[in-house]
Amino acid sequence: TTTYADYEKKLADEYPKAKVVVVSVTPIIDDNVKYYRSIVTDANAVKFNDTLKPKLNSNILYCDIHDQIKNGECNASDGVHYDTNTYKRIYDAILGCLK
Repeated sequence: TTTYADYEKKLADEYPKAKVVVVSVTPIIDDNVKYYRSIVTDANAVKFNDTLKPKLNSNILYCDIHDQIKNGECNASDGVHYDTNTYKRIYDAILGCLK
């Protein structure tokens, strides 16, 4: 997460007039994951999000949509790639962060 956070901070510094937005890792449906089950887990997504957020500068908007998406209907046949309705909910959640 440090490398990712450093990259985002660098972008924010290089483009001070731009609005830099970082979106949380979305939920993983553990029971549906087919590959890399030991590392592709929702717990690891939450850990990544929890580690990343405090490393970002205050001039970076962190859009935390993980719980919002997880608490609603969330469908992904392989645990990671969502169906159309879930992607629409993700899109709407991100738009909500930008308002």
